[in-house]
Amino acid sequence: MAKKVQGAIPVVSLVSKLLSPEGGIGGEALSYNEYCRAKLDAAGGTAFGDALSRLCDDCGKEPRTVLLLAWMVYEGRGTCGFEPARSAAVRLASTGFDYEYEIYRFEQARDAAKAAAGRGRDGADAEAEAAAAAAAEAIATCAYGGDEVSDEMRAHIETVARATMEAV
Repeated sequence: MAKKVQGAIPVVSLVSKLLSPEGGIGGEALSYNEYCRAKLDAAGGTAFGDALSRLCDDCGKEPRTVLLLAWMVYEGRGTCGFEPARSAAVRLASTGFDYEYEIYRFEQARDAAKAAAGRGRDGADAEAEAAAAAAAEAIATCAYGGDEVSDEMRAHIETVARATMEAV
């Protein structure tokens, strides 16, 4: 009922979108900026925040790079899969890339997959473990470029990956 009222009254819909950190109510996709803002706001004083900080200090990558890969996995699960994040991680580890171009490429792949499937992210939560594993793999590839990762850093990577796959 609330969604019908929200959709029927433009002012209510606009206020809902403005007040919601994910940019709206329902199955709308999160933009990279919305996702980063929500994750970084939640990071302070948590195991996730500590792990992200230690990981970025150790590998010399910026948090926005790690969160870009995590966002690709988060938004891609249930639609276009984890390959866009894996390929972006390899490019970043070897040569670097243009964030805007990578975001554009990912959004195109995600939207095409959604259109082909005729649905949004329904059922994506069933893939939470696979998504966390894919995020950890992409982050490790980006951060260490295939080099050996210490057990301590592996634990930080897994903490970051799990926290970034939680609903925003």
